[in-house]
Amino acid sequence: MARRTIVICLTGFLIALVSQIASAQRTWHVDDDACPGPGTGTRVDPLCSIQTAINQSSAGDTVSVAPGTYTENIDYIGKHITVISTNGPGETTIRNAVDHRVVRFSNGEGRGAVLDGFTITGLFGGIGCGPNSEPTIRPRMC
Repeated sequence: MARRTIVICLTGFLIALVSQIASAQRTWHVDDDACPGPGTGTRVDPLCSIQTAINQSSAGDTVSVAPGTYTENIDYIGKHITVISTNGPGETTIRNAVDHRVVRFSNGEGRGAVLDGFTITGLFGGIGCGPNSEPTIRPRMC
């Protein structure tokens, strides 16, 4: 009986530990100097695309973006993550790559979806917020 109790307790502990590790928040690093990439998203081996980092992220993660100009359109795809520039909007720009909004929140992202410290430019430029999306944007652009 004692062995069975120990095994059950140990199994429960391992399940809880694996669950905690799996849900740990992560910081994904992005640097346009790392292109063409692909990179792994670490500080030493950053990704070169903000969207790639968003695609690989999970709720609660942070995408840390180094200074530079990123020619791409990004979509949060419903994720509650923080995308933040390391040096602010004076040194970090997201520029329109195709003919639609530069940054899109179109899948019900709430205040947990954060965009912080970027200059947004391009033909259609700006930020598109779909129905039921209320992201946190700093500096405020809407």
